[in-house]
Amino acid sequence: MGQRYCRSADRLQFFTFTKTAEMERAERTIDRVEQARAGQYASNELSQAKQKLQAANSALLEKDTVSADRYAIEATLDAELAQARAKLAQANSVNDEMKNNISILQQEMLRRTKGIQQ
Repeated sequence: MGQRYCRSADRLQFFTFTKTAEMERAERTIDRVEQARAGQYASNELSQAKQKLQAANSALLEKDTVSADRYAIEATLDAELAQARAKLAQANSVNDEMKNNISILQQEMLRRTKGIQQ
C-alpha cells in the first residue's frame, strides 16, 4: 500500500493508494527471481522488471491504474524472461561441463587402449 501526504490549506491530508493485483504479482515474481539468483545471469532483464515496477508505482500515485497494471504486467514478463534466461545459462553451463567430462573420459580411454596395444 503506497502512502502520500499532501498539505493543503494548512491541513495535512493523507492519501492511501492500494496496489493492484498485477503489481503484487509483479513484486512476488521479482522477489522469486531474485531469490533464485537469476540476476547473475540475466541482470538486464531483471533490472528492466524493477524499472517497470517502479513505473507502475508512479502511475498508481497518479491514480492511473490502467498504466499501473500495464507496467506491472510488463514487469512480471521481464522477470519471467530473466528467470528463463538464467535457467538457460545454467543448463548451458552444465552441458559444457558434461561435454568436458566426456572429452576427458574419451582421452583416458584412448590412452589406455594405446597402452594395451603396445
